[in-house]
Amino acid sequence: MKWMRFSARLIIILWAAFWIFFVLASVVGVGEQDKAGIRVRERLKGFLAAGGIIFVCAGSVYLAWRRFLAAGLTLTSIGIVATVVSLSRSPGSFPVFLIMGLPPLVSGTLFLLSAIEKKRSSRDI
Repeated sequence: MKWMRFSARLIIILWAAFWIFFVLASVVGVGEQDKAGIRVRERLKGFLAAGGIIFVCAGSVYLAWRRFLAAGLTLTSIGIVATVVSLSRSPGSFPVFLIMGLPPLVSGTLFLLSAIEKKRSSRDI
């Protein structure tokens, strides 16, 4: 049971760290693109999207430590949505699925299995 939670937490930390790094690197890179004539309104959209991604990733890590049943439900739903979106785009989008959908799906499933196992073991006592 503990190995499932540990594995799920490790997967979600690596997934969130990757996306937070990617988003922050994209936001920092915007300064060099200003010379190309990107409008302020478009940059604002990018900052808002970056903030949303960072919020979702940080929230996932928080739930993974505090409420693993809620983390399981949330991450599984994020994984399902990301899978549907990434695989519906084009036939060659399997690598996108591996990056976007698979880590939260696996992590959420491990959290749910861990929660079920914990409830089952607490009933046996």
